[in-house]
Amino acid sequence: MGSFDFLFGKKGTGANKHSEATIEPFVFKSNSHQRYENGNPVMGLQHCIRTICVEKNTHGCSGYKLAPGIGYVVKIYNDDLGKPNMSDKPMKIVTIEGGKVELRGFMIEAQSPFGWQEVDYSVYGFTVYYNGDEVSKCIFHTYDRNIDLEYYKEEKNNFRDTFSSDIENDKTNNFIIEDIAVAVNWNFNTNNQRTCLDSMVKLYQTVQRESGRILLDLPASNCQSVGLAFTCMALYFDNGDKDINSVAAENAYYCLAKSYIEKNNTYSLPAIFTMLQKTPNLLTAKFISSWCSMAEKQVGIPIGRMLGGNPLKDPHLQDFRDQAIGFMNQVKYYILSIFYDIEHRKFIIPTDMPYFLPTEQEITSFLLSIRDGEKLDETNNLSLGKSHFDNVFKECEDTLSNF
Repeated sequence: MGSFDFLFGKKGTGANKHSEATIEPFVFKSNSHQRYENGNPVMGLQHCIRTICVEKNTHGCSGYKLAPGIGYVVKIYNDDLGKPNMSDKPMKIVTIEGGKVELRGFMIEAQSPFGWQEVDYSVYGFTVYYNGDEVSKCIFHTYDRNIDLEYYKEEKNNFRDTFSSDIENDKTNNFIIEDIAVAVNWNFNTNNQRTCLDSMVKLYQTVQRESGRILLDLPASNCQSVGLAFTCMALYFDNGDKDINSVAAENAYYCLAKSYIEKNNTYSLPAIFTMLQKTPNLLTAKFISSWCSMAEKQVGIPIGRMLGGNPLKDPHLQDFRDQAIGFMNQVKYYILSIFYDIEHRKFIIPTDMPYFLPTEQEITSFLLSIRDGEKLDETNNLSLGKSHFDNVFKECEDTLSNF
């Protein structure tokens, strides 16, 4: 018997025989995972424990109308929190090729507050890779949003060269996140580049070792300082990996928006304006995801199904993506109106503080572009801007909560 015969039923070795294919159930303990959006790595490599289980469906699956014996149940546990990372996902084998097995969800009735509802779980998929008889990595797919989570075992922490030191092993590190952020901001504003860079690395590592969840517990009163530090990193850090800058931009947006939403702190908003003005590409994915979620709420069905494709990827949906990115202008107009008197062209807040205040020239250039290009009235700009400002914040918050 060949090595893969032990793992995979002999009857199912290709796509044409998937209905007869079987695999051995397994438990895979991952110590590292990477999130991909639209095929691009985001948020950085996460060093944390996740337990992945693929079980035969022998007793059905709680929460679903699923007869015993149909397919498998995929489970992912968050070992840091001691609870499931997602609801159990019933799936069937699609293909078995060499050392790779693909599973995918299917139409099924699920329990909801309104009784049993038919849902299409084909938007979820799961790929297992084998090295000999052992699972080497697993990838969980969310096809309608083009998001992949790749789980594997890393023998040695080989995270990017700039971040090669692992602060989890630094037992003498007594910094808290606010202290590190203050160090970033102070050294940036005093042009101490070397120490500023070191502080940026320390800040990034401190937050990302917990997948960013530490920011959720950050008091709103401390969010501005941390948000400004991440803004500094988003705008000026450069080691050739823009994914790090994107994570920094998302963390900055979350902290700065939280400071305004919960504390009405208008001083936190100029930095968001400046990021969107100077580096809009760093937050593009969040604006597209935000528009997807808002559109889904309006139509009541997955936006991918309504548009006939993946809104994050499919070429024929580029107009949808352009529309989502275009809402950055409304968000900029909305937050600008809070710290700047647009009619009389003057700042409402003091201008002698280092919080990434845009210049008069940058503001004038933006106002000319939105008035000439968008031709939207002020009321519409403010209304759209607030809605998208709030929803992008929610998207950033959800990302921190889920991973």
